[in-house]
Amino acid sequence: MGGPSHFVAAAKQFALRHKGKGVCIVISDFMDKGGYEGGFRYLLGRGLDLYTIQVLSPEEIDPTLAGDLKLVDVEDEDVAEVTVSQLLLKKYKGMLTAYCTELKDYCTRRGITYLFTNTRVAFDTLVLSYLRQRGLIR
Repeated sequence: MGGPSHFVAAAKQFALRHKGKGVCIVISDFMDKGGYEGGFRYLLGRGLDLYTIQVLSPEEIDPTLAGDLKLVDVEDEDVAEVTVSQLLLKKYKGMLTAYCTELKDYCTRRGITYLFTNTRVAFDTLVLSYLRQRGLIR
């Protein structure tokens, strides 16, 4: 799958097609340039029981980049030329932590169950463990 993600549009489309109550599990990095709030509003408006799994790669969590780089966003091909230093990496990690904390707090305030993980955790292990812990499957 490639191209830009549009969480708000996808959530709106899902909410319009699925009229009944139920469980909805959203698995994403939540790095959508359009934000996540609007998408969650559509899903919450349907009265869905929401579970959120934020997934980031180890490289996103703790990058090992250094020097002059040309970074390309794999979803929309935005390009940024940067010089990666220890100071910049420290600032990036602080901003990433703040963003993830903000997402978690947003979810918690609205009754959305939140889980953070990385891509090293096998998908089937993650989902089955998560769903079992939450009592959604036996």
